[in-house]
Amino acid sequence: MANGKNQGEGNVASDARYRAGARRFVDEGRVADAAADARAAVDGPEADELRAAERRGKAAVAEDDDRDHELDPVPSFWTPLHQSGWDRIKAAVKLAMGSHPSVGLDWDLARQAIRLGYGAAAYWPDDKEWGEPLEGRLRAEWFALGHDIPWDEARKLVRYGWDIGRKDFVG
Repeated sequence: MANGKNQGEGNVASDARYRAGARRFVDEGRVADAAADARAAVDGPEADELRAAERRGKAAVAEDDDRDHELDPVPSFWTPLHQSGWDRIKAAVKLAMGSHPSVGLDWDLARQAIRLGYGAAAYWPDDKEWGEPLEGRLRAEWFALGHDIPWDEARKLVRYGWDIGRKDFVG
């Protein structure tokens, strides 16, 4: 809410604050320190507690493969329009991924990267070509979401999703 009024679908002010914060976090070079802190926590005295929390979290979101996990982080720009499109095409994408074992990731991880690229195609329709400005925004979004795979591995899947989304949303 801004000035006590609901902005409706897609809170522009919150989106701008989130993006500025994520960009500042990356620009200030804080990603490596945050990753080191996370590694230290996972390898430190609280490792067992963190693993138990991870198992509880995964158990809480375990559901049918045909649906997304309700607690999965979604891109800051994600709206019901993105979800509707994704719900429509994800089964076909999963089948296509199954026919390409060279991807090297299970569907649960791959779909998160593909979904980011897919949604970005609709959110930034003026980006007609994959380039550094678009990739930079997507990389920052990926880091902000805190996914388990590094950007270098996710990039090709995000790009794959973006290509699908360009066809689906832009035509």
